[in-house]
Amino acid sequence: MTGVGRSSFDRLVVVLGKHRYRVEPGWSGDGEAFGLGAISKLAADGEGRVYACQRTDPFLVRLGANGRVEAKWSDPAVFDPHGVGIGPTGNMFVVDRDGHRVHVFDRDGKKLSIIGDHARPKLQAPFNHPTDAAQSSNGDIFVADGYGNSMVHRFAADGSHICSWGSPGSGPGQFSTPHGICILPNERVAVGDRENNRIQVFGFEGALQAIWQDVYHPMELCIDADGFVYVSDQTPRISMFAPSGEIVGRCRAPLPSVAHGMAIDPDGNIFLAGPRASAIVRLKRSED
Repeated sequence: MTGVGRSSFDRLVVVLGKHRYRVEPGWSGDGEAFGLGAISKLAADGEGRVYACQRTDPFLVRLGANGRVEAKWSDPAVFDPHGVGIGPTGNMFVVDRDGHRVHVFDRDGKKLSIIGDHARPKLQAPFNHPTDAAQSSNGDIFVADGYGNSMVHRFAADGSHICSWGSPGSGPGQFSTPHGICILPNERVAVGDRENNRIQVFGFEGALQAIWQDVYHPMELCIDADGFVYVSDQTPRISMFAPSGEIVGRCRAPLPSVAHGMAIDPDGNIFLAGPRASAIVRLKRSED
């Protein structure tokens, strides 16, 4: 935020929907605690812990609810960590953009499986520089394949391919850089169609159900416990959508650049980070 010093952030308050949030720029401390390069994406688990996927080694850092580093993971097989998602059982899905793969880890950092082949990228088939992943309550894994392809892929929990959909373009159901992805209630998946400036909502088989607009290059999508969807974009701002797709809240993202990474914990606190930031900003939901 140009013209606002770091100490001024501590006095800022933003609003989204019926909730106010206090901006906490120092929640995670500085980058020295991470061994930090550039944070790409964030995820939060059911216990309020936050995972920072970063484009350097260690590729994944876990922080407790107090913002302190609890664990770090390194793996030379993860070439270009870009996205991270956490499934219902706590498994983590690390999207290896230039490695054309999704690495699956358990909550302790043990490698469980790999989906994809780094030596065999494919045009309009899994994968060609994928971006993000999310897992549904039934175990299915959905991957946004957005830098080389214009598709979403669905896999079973064992990594077997179920279906794919999407093609290059700006028409309904087409994509120009599908970037962020999240699972909605009633077997729906929301995809940030970045260069088309919209969110597209699909059924699990790929049938288009809705298009949400008035976002500028959407980066990340998250859903809270009440079913509201939060979208970070390159304005930079955070938009809050009701389950129906209506915009019910909006604020500027209090970061030096866009919120490429965003996560929401069980208490409704919002965490923001980006490749130019050396720390994670928390938007702490007010009690009233």
